[in-house]
Amino acid sequence: MESVAARARTGTAVLYRRWANKDQMVLAAIAHYRNSHPVAVPDTGSLSSASFVP
Repeated sequence: MESVAARARTGTAVLYRRWANKDQMVLAAIAHYRNSHPVAVPDTGSLSSASFVP
């Protein structure tokens, strides 16, 4: 938490007001990254057309 606070130029108390522990802060950072960098899922067709029974 100290290194994050130093990089953000704030105190650790400010971080702990928002996130109770480092785990919650990391999960919030991952969620933010996921939301700001969406991954396009390719359309590969339907399952029924991909599976066939001879």
